[in-house]
Amino acid sequence: MYNQIDEVRKLWQGEAIDRLNGKGKTIQVQTYPRPVQKELPIWVTTGGSRETYIKAGRAGANLLTHLLGQDLDTLAENIEAYRTARAEAGFNAESGTVSLMLHTYMDNDLEAVRRTVYEPFKEYLRSNIGLWKKLADNSGLDEARLTSDSDIEQLLEISFEKYWNTLSLMGTPETCTRMVEKLMDMGVDEIACLIDFGIEEQAVMDSLEKITQWKKTFESQENQIASAGDSEPVTIMQTTPSLLKIMVNDTGSHQFIESLQTLLVGGEAISASLISQVRELSSTRIFNMYGPTETTIWSSVHEIQQDETKIGLGKPIGNTQIHIVDDHLNKVPFGVLGEICIGGEGV
Repeated sequence: MYNQIDEVRKLWQGEAIDRLNGKGKTIQVQTYPRPVQKELPIWVTTGGSRETYIKAGRAGANLLTHLLGQDLDTLAENIEAYRTARAEAGFNAESGTVSLMLHTYMDNDLEAVRRTVYEPFKEYLRSNIGLWKKLADNSGLDEARLTSDSDIEQLLEISFEKYWNTLSLMGTPETCTRMVEKLMDMGVDEIACLIDFGIEEQAVMDSLEKITQWKKTFESQENQIASAGDSEPVTIMQTTPSLLKIMVNDTGSHQFIESLQTLLVGGEAISASLISQVRELSSTRIFNMYGPTETTIWSSVHEIQQDETKIGLGKPIGNTQIHIVDDHLNKVPFGVLGEICIGGEGV
């Protein structure tokens, strides 16, 4: 299949491939007329196989997957493996699109959602024989022992409770928003909403209307950010490394990053590789802001220099003292390991 992907790409881009004609002779074949679109978007589908994620990455293809065969932690690991495989094959690691199919039903009351989807979703699971092994494995049950109706009902009940409110978009606008934000952090780029899985037609249409309005709230937020950036360029920003990584991976945020003159990063450890990615997009000054939970605010600041590979914590901010001490609270000599002891107005 992956060899055929390469051949289809070549044909799409106007290149010729070798084929045997009716006389057994090798001829070159091309496509006419030429496609309008420069490149052909290709998705590889997977139910959660790590190997498929890696092969899709090596092929430079996009990815289509679902959560009926993997939990969120496994999904995050698989996406990371996919991005790594793309990079190792010479493709842009972040340009590949990860599309996730999620069963979706939306209402304003969570209990009403559960009542509506309970029987239809269980019947949907029951009718998909290919899911049985995955459902059993994911629920810690032995498929071979599912011999009675009560065993099957138990599996369906466990699976429903696992999926409906944690691995789907079956919920309220608020719960679905939290789910989408979590998936974005994992590297999911698109969500395909599966809206018809046995629910009554009118309920599906009512839900679809709510989904449409909910989707518009995301678009409105994006437009507000874009218009704000157009009217008055932002020159200073405070953020966490996690959010900064999302922005770096989002081509729509690159113009915003480019406009920055000062970037304050704190709340988590920041990697040299992320700093390098920011440097490629902007000439902004970057400061590492450090402060443990106990101080409630920043305690030290360090301006990260070009080509700096070990990110330091810097020096204390105003009205703050920082000492490195041993177990007896005695100051240790320079270069000796110890505990950080912070004093001042921020503690």
